[in-house]
Amino acid sequence: MKCPAGSQCPAATINPTFGGETVFVSSVQPQPLSSRTRDRLNAQSSVLYGALGNLVLVVCAIFILIKVRRNDFLLGLDIFVNTHKPMSQEQRVLKEWQSLLGGIISLIAAVVVIYFIVIQSLVFIDNIRETRSLIPNLSAPTTLITEAVFSTFLSFRNYGANCVAPAGASISTASVSGGVVTHYSGRCVPEVTVATIGLTVAGGASLSCSYDESGVCNVTYVCTGCNMTQAQGSIVVSMNQPFSYATAISWNYTTTSGIPPNQISSFASSITSEKGQSFRGPQPTVINLQKTRTIFTDNTGAEPPSGSGYQIEFISNVTGSQVNAALFQYARQLLFQFNLERSQNTFTVVREQLLTEATFVASLLGGISGVIGGLGALLSVVEGVQVDTSCFECVERCC
Repeated sequence: MKCPAGSQCPAATINPTFGGETVFVSSVQPQPLSSRTRDRLNAQSSVLYGALGNLVLVVCAIFILIKVRRNDFLLGLDIFVNTHKPMSQEQRVLKEWQSLLGGIISLIAAVVVIYFIVIQSLVFIDNIRETRSLIPNLSAPTTLITEAVFSTFLSFRNYGANCVAPAGASISTASVSGGVVTHYSGRCVPEVTVATIGLTVAGGASLSCSYDESGVCNVTYVCTGCNMTQAQGSIVVSMNQPFSYATAISWNYTTTSGIPPNQISSFASSITSEKGQSFRGPQPTVINLQKTRTIFTDNTGAEPPSGSGYQIEFISNVTGSQVNAALFQYARQLLFQFNLERSQNTFTVVREQLLTEATFVASLLGGISGVIGGLGALLSVVEGVQVDTSCFECVERCC
């Protein structure tokens, strides 16, 4: 079949291109522990305003109780009854006002204590601190073997053949504009291979392919329990079918970071061939990545208590061999290669509690006793002032 009249097609394809493929870049990296400090401060402000409002209501309630002569209620609230200054029987009125004042201060103390408990509880909720550091490898633990799950995904556009092995393939169809496209997925054909250099595979590796009739071949390689045993490593994907070529290659490299909850480090992008040409030939398209080892430690008692993995950093890319229609028959394969370089640093993440449960309870008890003791001292100062009892008798007759 020939390229449509008036159009320009890359080598070996009948699909015309208009301005090339869309190039994209995306990255997903582990996020810091979500801090609730701002929410806590907002909640503390709300509690403060609520406590002030409640204090005003308490004061109003006190005046109402005094006005309707329900002093017995306030007298019953007095928690300082055993600390009052002794009064003689002749000072009955002063003694009653003394207990009344103790009840009022007890109500105020209750509001302050409740506010203090709520504030301390909000502080304890936001109680985990996460420290992140980048340290030289010489300072990092040398006995830890960093095993992670590496996942590579390649999507070859305008690929020239079905890259899925017929045996055991899953076949489905999908409606698209212009007709129906058949989709194949399963094992790759024998001509599609992956080779690794400088990597150890502890948990196994898998290779799978998918292909649809629109001309897209996807190759996925997953390595479980992988570890970089050398300073440099490589993952080489070889497409050796007779019609192995592509006009654009989208790629994604993903690794587990070891930081919960199941955070990954991933980088994805795409490379397009020059106008009128296709990727094909002895030189691979190369993606250079740097991998930084990650060590996670949790001292809060949560699970998991530790973990390890890597974080990905994109360095550069090198475009591989390309051919035009005249040179297509002289090239035989399509190669893609990830070059991995191990960083000289290690990324450490440590989570720990700022306050333990014992410290939290001790601070609560100490704060409550401090509030009550302070108000009790204020009451003692007030009771120590020499007051003419006739003033209280006058107030009592008037009210």
